[in-house]
Parts: sequence; C-alpha cells; structure tokens
Amino acid sequence: MKGGLIGIISTASMTALLFTPVLRPGTRHVPHWRIDLVSYGFHEGKLGDTHDYTSDTAVAASASIVALTINNLAPDSQLVRNYGYAEARWNFSLLLFDANSGKLLVKRGPWTAGLASQLFATSQGNFILDLHDYHDPGRKGGETLLLFSPTGEQLRELDLAPTSTNPQRHEWRALVSPTGKTVLVTLVDGDINRYKVLDANTLEEQFEGAQRSSDPAILAISDEQMLGGMPSEQKSSPPVLGAEGGSYIRPFRGAWRHLMDSSGNFVFLSEDRMAGLHRLGDMKGFLFTVITTDGTRIMSYTVQEHNVAISGGWPLVQSSDGSFVGCIFVLDSEAWLWQVLDMGPESTEVYIWALPNPTPEFTVKVKSQFKTHLAFSPQGLWLAIADGRYLRAIAP
Repeated sequence: MKGGLIGIISTASMTALLFTPVLRPGTRHVPHWRIDLVSYGFHEGKLGDTHDYTSDTAVAASASIVALTINNLAPDSQLVRNYGYAEARWNFSLLLFDANSGKLLVKRGPWTAGLASQLFATSQGNFILDLHDYHDPGRKGGETLLLFSPTGEQLRELDLAPTSTNPQRHEWRALVSPTGKTVLVTLVDGDINRYKVLDANTLEEQFEGAQRSSDPAILAISDEQMLGGMPSEQKSSPPVLGAEGGSYIRPFRGAWRHLMDSSGNFVFLSEDRMAGLHRLGDMKGFLFTVITTDGTRIMSYTVQEHNVAISGGWPLVQSSDGSFVGCIFVLDSEAWLWQVLDMGPESTEVYIWALPNPTPEFTVKVKSQFKTHLAFSPQGLWLAIADGRYLRAIAP
C-alpha cells in the first residue's frame, strides 16, 4: 500500500483474504460479505470482443438494505458499432439485498431504457431508480423516476417529459441531497435552465424555478442549498465545478454568490460543510479538503505518491451524516523502467476518510474505476462496493 498507508491483511481464511480491505495499523474494519453477481444476471463480456459488453451497476444503501441495479442489453437491441452503447436499449433490474447477510430479498424489473441510470437511497429507507428515455425510445430527453419501498414495492412513477425547445436533446439531470430527503431535477430548455425540487420520500413537487443558462450550472445540492460551477472553455457537460468562472453557492430561493476561484469537485456534507477534491498538475495527485460554505478550509490531505501518476478522483461519495467520504483513484507507476516497458503496475483503490481525521481511514483495492460504485450506510457504519461482477459490504 502506498503513501504510508501500509496495511495488515487478515490471513484467517482464504475467503477473508480475497476481499479484506487494506487497513492502517490500529484500525478494525473487517469484511462483511461478498457475492458474485453473475448468479443474479450480471453479464461479463468476452475479452477482446469489441461488440460484446459487460453489465454496469449502480448501488445505494439504507440502514438495513443494499440496493443494486444491473443493466443488460435488451433482447431486441444490439451494439451497432464498437462501444456503441448509447445507441442501444438496456434492461435494468433492481435487486435488494439484506445488508447483514448479503441474502437477496427481492428482484424487480426489468425496465427498458437508455444506458444512463442512477440509484438513490432516501432518508426513510426507500429507493429511487432514475431512468433515461424509459417511455421514449426516440431518445428525446425524457426522464422517469421510480420510487420503491424497502420491500421492493413500487410506490410511485414520476415522468419528466422532454421539452419541445430541445433540439440538442438535453436530458434531465437528477441530484439528491446527502440526507436523502431532497431531489432536484434540472433541464436545459433553450436559454433557460429549469428545475424542480422534490420530496425524495414521496417524489411530490415542493416548488419549481428557473435560471438563465448562462448562470452557474447546478452540480450538487443539500436540503436547502445548491452548489454550482460556470462552464469551462472546453464546454464540458456537465461543467467542471469551479473551472474558469469559479464555484458558486445559493439557497434554493436565493441568489448565487461566489464561493471560490479554484476548481474542484465538491459535495455537501451538511448545510455548512463541503468536501472537495482539487486536481494537482500533471496527474501528480489530488488535494482533498473540507471547507465551510463561506470558503474557509477546515482540513486537507494530499493524495500523492513518488513516481506515481494519479487519476480518477470521481465521484466523491458521502454518508448521510457527513462523517465518511469515499473516492476512487487510479495509481500508475511512473518509474522509468515501467515506462520503457510500457507495462507499469496500475492499482485502482478506494480511499475512505473518517472525518474530521484528514488522513484516510483505510483503502480498498478494486478492479476498475469505471465499473466500481460506492454507497455508505446512513451513518457510515458500513460501505457497499459494487466492483464489476462482485458486490461486497465491509463494516467496522
């Protein structure tokens, strides 16, 4: 393990060895369970077959349940070109597992939609499945939110229709607050950015609003505030938070105010605290910070290694009480021999911070940055990791 985070690995059993996180000395985090998702419908593509695919997942957690979605290519769809995922239709299934044992409790679906999807947990233990183009095979930007109870019962379906003034087929974007109480959905409609604020536990609309498309793009929310960033010259979508025009913050029913000039990827921890990552130059690492909503830095930690290029740093995932933050990094050796051989060792690792300690509490090796998803239980008592074909939970 790198950066002084040299750990101890339990050798109590071969099973434990397979998925025990690498720990800092003195910590007591241990594995809880691990399951192979192939048994539940996960498809692992054939190596080298560019017209095959590997299922993706999304994960969310309540106090007692791990929720997971698995997508598979719809039977009447096909990949029309190499990696042509966006042109295809996908079947999404929702699986609910007992957090204590890993036992499957219920499986729902499938629902056929576009590739992109999200899964959220709410403060009352419900789950929201966000599907693109569910009722819209023509891909005009429609969005559907499905609300499920902890037992898998569908409680509500909320359809968000595409706008008629949407020639670029902008899609609705859904954001959820750390507490799981609030959802914000937003859509670019011509020169206007429209948004609705919903009760996450019922999907009932609380209020709606609009702002100019030239205003900061809404990139994160709490239960009372929005965090935004100005579009960069690269026209990234969504804009990189803080790039070019800096970072901004506002109440739901208030005006934007400038927060800071520097770029970074931030999430709310509470109404007065945020955690963020700032990329250091030339892939030399990241600066992890916790700041107040007036821009005051509370703590920081540099994720950096000698002769190691570090990428990733997205997304930041937090527990609902703001006590734990996790993020995925890719560490690639820059040692001259590995560079000459073009075969340097690469490691993808999840870093976990237990705030307010600035030093990572522990790290976990995972298979891939792009196929790995994280979810904390509400108080951070355990962490669910969907890592390719495997789902696991680790707990103190």
